[in-house]
Amino acid sequence: MLQLLTPADTAALEELDAFVSRHPRGHFLQSPAWRLDKPSWDWRCLQWELWGNRVWRARLRPRRVQ
Repeated sequence: MLQLLTPADTAALEELDAFVSRHPRGHFLQSPAWRLDKPSWDWRCLQWELWGNRVWRARLRPRRVQ
């Protein structure tokens, strides 16, 4: 199932943060905490299951200020 995560999805975001923290090539810029450092940016994260494993795809992009 494909799911767009929101800040209200705390359990899923904590799981993503733990995965990034324990992965040998994980980086702060891949963590959900990165969105808190850039509040004027648009942070989106998709989550889905692939062969029984959870997969994430996140992006951070500047939000147009008007």
